[in-house]
Amino acid sequence: MAHRLQRPLEYLIDVTQSAFLRGRDISDNIPYHLGLTARLKELGLPGWLLHSDFIKGYDTVNRGWLLKTMSAMGFNSAGITRWCDILMNGSSTRVCLDGFFTTYFPNTSGFP
Repeated sequence: MAHRLQRPLEYLIDVTQSAFLRGRDISDNIPYHLGLTARLKELGLPGWLLHSDFIKGYDTVNRGWLLKTMSAMGFNSAGITRWCDILMNGSSTRVCLDGFFTTYFPNTSGFP
């Protein structure tokens, strides 16, 4: 599925989103932001840059919202959107702590 999604994601996800896409590297953002800072100074324009990191962002994604967004972006509801729904529904998780695993519990948000 990830391989099949690669091509459409290249067109749907902004170039400044550099992680998790083939041919993009999160370190590419460093020269981009340095260049942006230099250009603002060169033009004498005020501005500020905010770096944010969405900690556990993948753990808190609302699955219903994700499927609606995929549909709104033109993904076929009988194709990749349906597969994502199938893979996310009924998923469960367990945690390993000091080498011991908890029992499985339902995973209702985020990516399994």
